[in-house]
Amino acid sequence: MRCNTVRRELDRFDRQEVAPRLSASIEGHLSECPDCRAYLARQERLAVLLEDTPKPPILPEGFGNRLMAAARQRQASRPLPGLWRRISRQWASVPFSEHAARAAVLAAGLLVGVLMGQQTWQSVHAAGGRQTNQADLLAVYAVDSLSDAPGGSLAESYLVLTTTSNHNGD
Repeated sequence: MRCNTVRRELDRFDRQEVAPRLSASIEGHLSECPDCRAYLARQERLAVLLEDTPKPPILPEGFGNRLMAAARQRQASRPLPGLWRRISRQWASVPFSEHAARAAVLAAGLLVGVLMGQQTWQSVHAAGGRQTNQADLLAVYAVDSLSDAPGGSLAESYLVLTTTSNHNGD
């Protein structure tokens, strides 16, 4: 008999709840295996310790219901903090149609954002993972329009700073 099979049945064996044939097999294994005997001894010590622990007190009937009712009452009587109270009051005072309109405006804004970003996604995917040169970056990000100086010096400075290696050895 294998150790893990015996250890699975040791609890039932200790309570004498196994069939006589299985009990004889387990006893034979225990006589030959010191590890399983030590495992059974630990289980027996644990059972003794658990028997010595005090039993939990018996709760009076209806205790759970009274406890839940008290919790509900306490929750209902506790005021919300000032900001949350105002927000919940405002939320409740707005009709459903206005909530629906706000949700529609939000969804439309998200859709416009996705559609506007689609051009950027297409240009990135069209590049096919190849490295873009400085001219491509200027065209994609259009940062030259942010500069007051002619020729897009802000964009050129940015590209020089981000694409060249540090010559100080850092």
